[in-house]
Amino acid sequence: MSELLAALVGALLGGGIKIWTDKIDRAKVADTVLVALLSEIKANCDLLRSLGYEEELRGIIASSRANPESLFSFAIDFDSDYMTLYHGIGSEIGRLEPATANKIVRFYANCKTLKDSCRPDGPRKTEYRGSLAVKPMTQSLNLLIDTLKLGDELVQLRRMR
Repeated sequence: MSELLAALVGALLGGGIKIWTDKIDRAKVADTVLVALLSEIKANCDLLRSLGYEEELRGIIASSRANPESLFSFAIDFDSDYMTLYHGIGSEIGRLEPATANKIVRFYANCKTLKDSCRPDGPRKTEYRGSLAVKPMTQSLNLLIDTLKLGDELVQLRRMR
């Protein structure tokens, strides 16, 4: 009877240790995925800011209001994929806290929308006359600002870790 009890205790103890170590391993993977994605998000935000797209869009909006007969357009030629990590480890996003995963997906969806709407063959390549440029350029500006704000919120998570 004592051998059976010892075997049972050993099995329970071994199973408990296995569950505990698996949980630690999953947490490490989740943390690594989060740190990697937040690094890429920060790099993308830094790049968007350094290229001056916000200032350029604000200038187009101001100029289009002041010059009703002039033509305005806005296009960015994105040849590179600035979402490499997201595309590579996006399947691991389910390991993250749901609220964090939601924000990360929204950030990348915003980036994709911004990229698609501002590419040379996209809708913003159209030349708008004067004040007709205000609405589409303001939409792009607002999307850019929202994307940067969301990116900044996410990067703060990295600092809090």
